Amino acid sequence: MTTTAQTTLTGVGERARAARLRPLAAQRAFGLLLDTLARPGTIAHLDVPPSVPAALLPAATLADVETTLAVLDDGGWAEAVYAATGSPRAELPDADIVLTLRRITADEVASLRRGSAEAPERGARLIAAVDALHTGEGALRLSLTGPGVPGRREVTVDGLDPAAVSALAAVNAEFPAGVDVHLVAADGALLSLPRSTNIRIDHDTTDEGKVR
Repeated sequence: MTTTAQTTLTGVGERARAARLRPLAAQRAFGLLLDTLARPGTIAHLDVPPSVPAALLPAATLADVETTLAVLDDGGWAEAVYAATGSPRAELPDADIVLTLRRITADEVASLRRGSAEAPERGARLIAAVDALHTGEGALRLSLTGPGVPGRREVTVDGLDPAAVSALAAVNAEFPAGVDVHLVAADGALLSLPRSTNIRIDHDTTDEGKVR
């Protein structure tokens, strides 16, 4: 998922500077996050700065010194994200925001903080990098229903373990407790899944699905 361009920034300082969004860019990204949450399953497109992983943008927009953050990353961007946002680090089950720049596992999804019926705002927000988001044919096709979805929407996600999708459905089974999700593809495509969305796997021919 890491592009050649992303490898050109190697130091924490230069990566942190690249990750800090200008006010207008942050404002636009924030608007897209809200819009896609209101219309689950629709795909918007973030403006991705050169050399920055696209999934980092929602975290750079939402995280600050008052939100705890956990970053899962195999590419060396975690320190830069903490520096750019100023967010206190947290372990996965305790984080307000979880940013994963690699493929998230079902166990990791299951460990996310869900809040409660009395305090749903305590539920975590997950920002997960995927390979691609589109409405065409693909190995993993999801069917979405619920508030904000007129009837049903279908979307194809490349680079997401179907077991993680099942784990997310289980995590969000006791609405209003649960986890809100933003999926971000390498090209900046953005899709949001609020905890109120019902998710069903319609088609699974992923490598992970074949071995189960």
